[in-house]
Amino acid sequence: MDTYTFHINTYDLAFFASIFIGLTFILLLWFTKRINQTANRFLALAMVTIVFWIARILGIDIRLSAYIANWSRWLLQFSLALGPLIFFYVLKITRPEYKFRYKDLLHFCPLLLELGAQALEIRDSINTGAATYETPAFRQLNPFLQLLAFVSVAIYLYLAHRQIESFYRRLKFNGGDRYLHELRWLHNLLVGFGLLWLLWIPFTAADYLYYHHQFGVDAHRPLYLLLVVIIIWMAAAAYLRAEPGVRAESPSFLKPPLPAAMKQKGTWLKRAVQANRYYQDPELSLSLLAEKLDLSPHELSRIINTVLKKSFNDFINEYRVAEVIRKMQDPAYDHITLLGIAYDAGFNSRTTFHRIFKQLTGKSPAEYKSEQKKGIPSYNLEHHLQFTSVISNHEITPKWFHQKLNRNMMIKNYFKLAFRGFWRHKLFTLINIIGLSIGISAFLVIYLIVHYDFTFDKFHKDSDQIYRVVMNISSQGHKNYSSGVPAPLTEAIKSQATGIEEITPVYTLSPHFVYIDKDKIAQKRFKDQDRITLADQQYFKIFNYVWLAGSSLHALDAPSQVVLTSRQARLYFPSLTYHEMIGKVVTYDTLKTTVSGVVETPTENTDFTFHDFISFTTATTDKSLATGLHINTWNNIFSGSEVFIKLAPGTPATGVVKQINTIFSKSNPTDKGVKGFADNVELVLQPLNDIHFNADYNIFDFSSPASKTSLYGLLAIAIFLLLLACINYVNLTTAQAAQRAKEIGIRKTLGSSRLQLVVQFLSETFLITFFAVCISVLLAPIVLKMFADVISPNIHANMLRPDIVFFLLILTIVVSVLSGFYPAIVLSGYKPVLVLKNQAQSDSNKTRNAWLRKSLTVSQFVVAQFFIMATILVSKQIYYVLHKDLGFKKDAILVIRAPWNVSKVSSNKILMNDFRLMPQVALVSLGDEPPSSDTYNRTQGIYNDGKKEIITREVVIEHGDENFIKVYQLKLLAGRNIQESDTLKGVIINNTYAKLLGFTTPRDAVGKQLGGGFAPRGKTANIIGVVADYNQRSLHSPIYPSAIIPAGGKWGMITLHVSLKPETAGGNEWKTAIANMGKAWKKVYPDDDFDCHFYDDTIARFYDEEQHTSTLLSWATGFSILISCLGLLGLAIYTTNQRTKEIGIRKVFGASVAQIVALLSTELISLILLAFIIVTPIAWYAVNKWMQSFADHVAISWWVFVVSGAGMLLTGLFTLSFRTIRAGMANPVKSLRNE
Repeated sequence: MDTYTFHINTYDLAFFASIFIGLTFILLLWFTKRINQTANRFLALAMVTIVFWIARILGIDIRLSAYIANWSRWLLQFSLALGPLIFFYVLKITRPEYKFRYKDLLHFCPLLLELGAQALEIRDSINTGAATYETPAFRQLNPFLQLLAFVSVAIYLYLAHRQIESFYRRLKFNGGDRYLHELRWLHNLLVGFGLLWLLWIPFTAADYLYYHHQFGVDAHRPLYLLLVVIIIWMAAAAYLRAEPGVRAESPSFLKPPLPAAMKQKGTWLKRAVQANRYYQDPELSLSLLAEKLDLSPHELSRIINTVLKKSFNDFINEYRVAEVIRKMQDPAYDHITLLGIAYDAGFNSRTTFHRIFKQLTGKSPAEYKSEQKKGIPSYNLEHHLQFTSVISNHEITPKWFHQKLNRNMMIKNYFKLAFRGFWRHKLFTLINIIGLSIGISAFLVIYLIVHYDFTFDKFHKDSDQIYRVVMNISSQGHKNYSSGVPAPLTEAIKSQATGIEEITPVYTLSPHFVYIDKDKIAQKRFKDQDRITLADQQYFKIFNYVWLAGSSLHALDAPSQVVLTSRQARLYFPSLTYHEMIGKVVTYDTLKTTVSGVVETPTENTDFTFHDFISFTTATTDKSLATGLHINTWNNIFSGSEVFIKLAPGTPATGVVKQINTIFSKSNPTDKGVKGFADNVELVLQPLNDIHFNADYNIFDFSSPASKTSLYGLLAIAIFLLLLACINYVNLTTAQAAQRAKEIGIRKTLGSSRLQLVVQFLSETFLITFFAVCISVLLAPIVLKMFADVISPNIHANMLRPDIVFFLLILTIVVSVLSGFYPAIVLSGYKPVLVLKNQAQSDSNKTRNAWLRKSLTVSQFVVAQFFIMATILVSKQIYYVLHKDLGFKKDAILVIRAPWNVSKVSSNKILMNDFRLMPQVALVSLGDEPPSSDTYNRTQGIYNDGKKEIITREVVIEHGDENFIKVYQLKLLAGRNIQESDTLKGVIINNTYAKLLGFTTPRDAVGKQLGGGFAPRGKTANIIGVVADYNQRSLHSPIYPSAIIPAGGKWGMITLHVSLKPETAGGNEWKTAIANMGKAWKKVYPDDDFDCHFYDDTIARFYDEEQHTSTLLSWATGFSILISCLGLLGLAIYTTNQRTKEIGIRKVFGASVAQIVALLSTELISLILLAFIIVTPIAWYAVNKWMQSFADHVAISWWVFVVSGAGMLLTGLFTLSFRTIRAGMANPVKSLRNE
């Protein structure tokens, strides 16, 4: 039985909802009888094209082809009909009398092209078995159809806009401007739809320029959803609103017939002004009101002057005063100040309000309000205002709209004032935007990097209950960690332990070839496929996968069955559907399997990137496979043999660990297996969320862990850079406070509250932050490309992901508050009386604000100098580890490893002899691993000095022939080299091992006998030589006891070590040698690719993480210096501006340019020196902690700190010189002229 599992995300649910709502409105618009039913049916058809379009996108997104094989052949694309249908809907609304004619069908002719293209896609789909959207015809024709649809909809939206304009022009004046806005709702929705439609241009540009046509459907989902919302909104409005295009009979009083009596016109005018509240517009003028009423200014002026006997200003101000009085008497407005009420009523000046109010009432607003509180009736205006009552049902706009309009106008004014301020202080605004852009860009990029690693395997259900069984092995003080466990452990735990819900073995395989039986004649072959594993059905119960074909309950029950991921299945069987793949044969070398299921390739971040899952029962029934993989052997540990368990709800992990260790102890005697060479073996449970980060246990053989320390360090860098940018903003904003002091004083005098001022200043910060975020969004893809060698290639700057959008929104708010809150509090706290008397001392060096600015500036340079010092010291350590003498030669050595599954000693000897004959080759050695590598063999050594037995639990083993020491130039301290005649009885040890055995000199060790893993049971090996110590691993690890034994057997003679002769200047001898080696290789191993690498590259890869850290630190240093210097430049500009007259006076009295520069620079340079004093011990402590992770590291030299401080000082002086020298050279006459 096939099990179908839908994989639906939030967008898919939104699309389902939009389809349901769309179908509902389609039925309502089509069948509801209305005067405009024909127009509504055009809109319903447009809705049908949108619903079909969304249904197709949804089907692709949820992989509907896995459930309904041929659904993609349904005709669901009619995008070229969308534009004409919208146009004819608008045409029937604006011209109800229009009759649809046969020639109008020509508008839908392009739809035939689209249907023809779909026919070609369906033909290809039938021929290949693929979905229509995966056919060659679709890939070739779809871009053209998309462009055609874009142009078509854009043109028809423009024509619809022209139709609405034509509708307005045809209307004659009938009762004010009421009918001028009859189709405003439709026009606004069409404009919104058009703007969203035009977003295809930047989307396509971004896809082409940054993502190289890899954008995918996911990036367009928000745009699709917004387009659907707009079209549904249009349908809802069309159905629920009063039918447009139908004229209602206008009340007779709204407009007198022309020519009408002037008195009737005056009555109409008063009612129209009151009903529409035109007087609330503070910018209202005679011409503007005439335009609103569709009258000429002359005619309006004649009505006001002749009929109403007053001027235009008096006429409007009477309504405004009446509005103020009404709100005074309404308790709902008690919380608003008189000035606020006046502004709401349309006054734009406090003085004008008081003057007009007193002129019309005889009292000031305050007196009038106090009399109201005392109960004194005072409602008659001096000019005896006469307002004719207006029927409430005739009110065109509800009251709440005007209150909202005033609030919107206030917000609009906030932003208008902000833009004016930015333009007035362009340089400071530019510095702030650049500083914030750098900080936010760094933070955004680091967020993408950190978010990528911290989301690994978070999507599995009950992930907190999933663990891996791992081993901790202790031997003579050394701790080793293994993710591999004995293969029989799975069945033992399953049968004996309690509290475990599911358990599964995972055994990694690496077949040389994978064969796909295409037919009896042709056969497809894939080479060196990794990520293939043995697993059972419980694997899919522990880890979440979406099943596309096959049974999710029994697909891996039987032997010789395999489950493929969708991507791998497409690689093996590109022309088949997932259901047709079931039963096909896949052969791994000689292991023949049958496809029993297909699961979707995980799209989320995961370390479980297996793509072939072979049933574990295959190994239990195949004796040769079971023997080769030690399936039934407790004594063998292989890193590819892993066990995963899922605990039952409520089961503590500690209890299960005890049970597992008890089971392991029973099955492993103390003197056998892993316990035979270890002092202590402990099995523990590693949580799933620790696998991606724990370097002690490898993830799988094809993955490497991330470093939480590095990620937290990156986050710290991001926070520091963001704080630097925020500090910049705070410094520059508070430094400019004096320039805005009078503005703030006047605002407070006119009635602005402190809260209003805070909102104003925060809105300015928000605008600058918004601009900086927009710039950062554009910069992020560029920055990620710059770090392409440092970060994972799977990290992409997809800014339309919901989590990224939400992060940017939160980041904008947080940065706005961090940067703007303190300056807003400072600026809004000025006292108007002191400010207007020029007694605001914001620029004094003794104020609290000035001290805060200095403290923040010092903080900036503390961070910048910390990055400089850390970068220099980290780079120095990396240079040291890459160039240190490790005890062996690493340059000009090629390491060539034979294919492990087909390697033969005889074949490798043939290669060795061929290589030796090449003129560019100096020496060739045959063995296993080089002296220092990521992987190494180890064994137990036993030495008996006649008094006691010395057991060394862990001795690193190297296999090599007589040339091994010569190729790597290992220094022989005593004894002799390995000879061709030597057998396993001879062994060379290193000096560390000789000392561990108790020998005072290397010569004393020669001739002694070693037992344990060096010789068969009961026999010993002879120490024939002692070599100087060399590092077996990176400098993070100490030097271990090691031994070199004569090469022998398949695994001991699998690697060729080739020492090349020095290359001449400008020569290509090495390139020629490698090419000749490749030819020789193909003669011996024709089915395998020749692969070689220089040994020094291997050593360099030991320190990839440190080199990445150094790169990131270098960039962080550059960013921090740039941000700090921008802030320093801004403060220098402010200081010189504030002290312009002082500089002029000093120059008049004979001060030189050098003295002026020294005067202006001294204070700011002292801040840099103070930062140096603070940061030096902090940087020393942090770098010293980092150095402790190395067993061998450089000394932390004092000169590094001096050079860092001097470099920062010179950079600061250079930055200041741009402004200070200019100020010192300025003509004092110009600075003193306005005195």
